[in-house]
Parts: sequence; structure tokens; C-alpha cells
Amino acid sequence: MAGQFTSLVNSIGGLSLTDRTTELIGSASNFPRLTQQALVEAIRILIQSCEATLAHAERVQTLVESTHTPSDQGIVELSSLRRRVTDLAGITETFNDATERYIIAYITSLASPRTLVQKMLSHFSNELRSIARDVLNSTSDDKNVLRETLEMCYGQTLYASGTLHSDNYFIPLGEADLGWPYDPDFESEDYYEHEDRIVMDDGYAEAFRVRCERKSEKERQQREQWTEFWVQALKHFRNIMSQQRRSPLKDGKGNHTNALWSPY
Repeated sequence: MAGQFTSLVNSIGGLSLTDRTTELIGSASNFPRLTQQALVEAIRILIQSCEATLAHAERVQTLVESTHTPSDQGIVELSSLRRRVTDLAGITETFNDATERYIIAYITSLASPRTLVQKMLSHFSNELRSIARDVLNSTSDDKNVLRETLEMCYGQTLYASGTLHSDNYFIPLGEADLGWPYDPDFESEDYYEHEDRIVMDDGYAEAFRVRCERKSEKERQQREQWTEFWVQALKHFRNIMSQQRRSPLKDGKGNHTNALWSPY
């Protein structure tokens, strides 16, 4: 199992796409190894727990079927099995958490390292995980998990009320920037001197206007990069699916599979 997931990570890591506006690069170095290791470990523990619980359940089933009336030993075994099932629920939750992190780690690996988009993905990590969780809980087709996650993320960037809208990144960032002495809320000596020069010095006023326009234009472009990232991610996904329809993947036994990425 661990070997299969290592292969899966490597196959994902080789994916890349570029665009004139936004560059997305998937590489093994971008994909957090700790995320992979955590998922593999969660799966290992889940398998062990499921096997132990199944074996215990089969013993309890045999005991219950062999007795026609309730027994004290039956109650002991049922109580023990119930405790195992409760523990299994906690292990399942750990696995679910690792799966969500794995999906977000993959999406993050599509962004070029040390870029604004990668910073924004980190900023929205909780929101991204919530979206991935909603998709995992609602979809009935496993092959659509990534597509639906990307589509929901893209949709959440388009509207001011969306959880991934760029306002939710840039507005708090601006409010936290106390290095801007000309903010009226800051009301420093520099602010009052600045206000006086705006009125009395046309050259200063023009330079300040240009500076503000450049700052505004830079932020506008950065906001576009954020939305464009999701557009390109969706295009990338659709290209992969189109290629697979033309040349279906095969599993380790040579059988055709419709999986987005083969773990073999």
C-alpha cells in the first residue's frame, strides 16, 4: 500500500502546465513529503484496525449465533467489539483528515514555489480543506472528486461573498500594513505632513497619485492571478481527462482503468 501511494505521488509530481499569466508547476519537490507520509501511515493504521475489527466481529457473530439466549459472555464480547468500533471511528477521522490534506497538498503543488498564489493557497488552507471535505462527503463518483473540488474553489473566488475571494486575502493584508504612514487611521506626524504637501506641492501630489495608481494596478493584477490559477488548474484537469479517454490508463494487471492517476 505504501509503495502504491509513493507511486501515486510521483505520478502527480510529474504534471505541469504553463500560461502567459499564471504558471502552475507540479513537482515532487513541491509536494510535501510529510503529507504523503501522514496519509500512508493513516492508511496503514486503518487497514490494521479494520482487519482486527473484522476478525473480532466474526468471532462475536459466531458466538451470538451459537447461543439462543443472551449470555454474560456475549455481553462481554459485544462490549469489547463496541470499543473497537468506537476506536475505528477515531482512526477513520484521522484518515479523513489526512485525505483532505493530501488533496490540498496536490493543489498547492500546482503553484510555482515562492509565488503570491502559493502564499494565498497557504492563507486559505482551512477554507480549501472545508471545500475538499464537502466534496468528499457529497460526491458519489470518486473520479469527480478533484474536478468538483477545483470547480467549487474557482466558484468561491468569483464573488465577494465567496470564501476564497481575493478580498479575504488583500483586505486583512492592507489592514495589517502599518508601514503606510499616509493612512488617515494611522494619524502620525507623517500623515499630517503628507496632507499639507498634497495641498501645497503639485509635484508631490502628482508623484503620490502615480504611486497609488501603481499600487492599485499591482493589486489588480495579483487578484487576476489568483482567479487565473483556478482557471488553468481546471483546464489542466480537463486536458488530462481528454488524454485518458484517447489512451486509457492500465492498472498493474494490464486492465484498463478510468482513474485520474494510476497508483501503479
